[in-house]
This record gives sequence, structure tokens and C-alpha cells, in this order.
Amino acid sequence: MGGEIKWEPDLETGIKIIDRQHKEFFKLVNALLNNSMGSKNKDFVLKAFNFLNFYIIEHFGMEESLMTENKYTSLREHMGLHRYFRIELEKLEAQLKGNHFDEVTIRLNYLMVNWFVNHIKVQDKKLAKFLQEEMKINKSLSGRIASLMKKFFGK
Repeated sequence: MGGEIKWEPDLETGIKIIDRQHKEFFKLVNALLNNSMGSKNKDFVLKAFNFLNFYIIEHFGMEESLMTENKYTSLREHMGLHRYFRIELEKLEAQLKGNHFDEVTIRLNYLMVNWFVNHIKVQDKKLAKFLQEEMKINKSLSGRIASLMKKFFGK
């Protein structure tokens, strides 16, 4: 494809596990975008997309778990936005199975640049601020986040 979606410092939320997952997601999307435009390797693209889809489900699930456990006030709104993104990925997966790689590449790029980046800058930063405040009150939350980091990244 040529153009990659760049991770910028203004996307940092300050919550290590969330930032690390976001960065990994960017890498996955870039690999998929770079290998799907005009691709003849359907198996590679489908496997990469399936992993991407799995990754976003895991990431959203982790965020939603933290929001639920800590009674996040914007839980319903945030989960609704996650639901929208999951539905969009399902639509893209159906297009991929129909060999519409170029259309999927264009739509995935749009979703990443216009939806996911905005979601991080607005919703995830709002969540991170809430979690940082909550960690001041609930000391076990820091341990929970550290254990999630270890679970996902072994660190």
C-alpha cells in the first residue's frame, strides 16, 4: 500500500497496557494494509485479518473488563463504540472472503485513521484519566493492570 498508519505521541493514554496494545494493533493493521492491496495471497490476508480481529476483541474485552470492575461512568457509551467497530470488522471480513482486498484495504485504512485514532484521542484518554484517578483510591487496580500487562506481554 505504501502509506502506513503512524503511532504519534499524542495517542499515549498513560496506561501502559492500553498504549502497548494500541501500538501492537497499529503494527498489525500496517502489516495487513501493506500486504492486502492487490494481493494474490488470500490465505495470508485472511489469517492476518483473523488475528487482527482476535486482537481487537481481546483489547476491547480488557478495556471493558476494567471499565465494568471500576464502575466507569461512560461504560455504556464506550462499549457501544466498541460494538460499532466490531460490526465494521465483521463487514470487512465478509468482503475479504469475497476477494475484495482493495476495498477492504481502503475501508480498514479509513476506520483506523478516522475512527480508531479518534477513539484513542477522545474515549480512551477519557478512560485513562478515570483509571489514573481510580488507582489513587483503589491500590489493587495498579496490580490488576500490571497483571494484565504480564498476561498479554510477559512483562
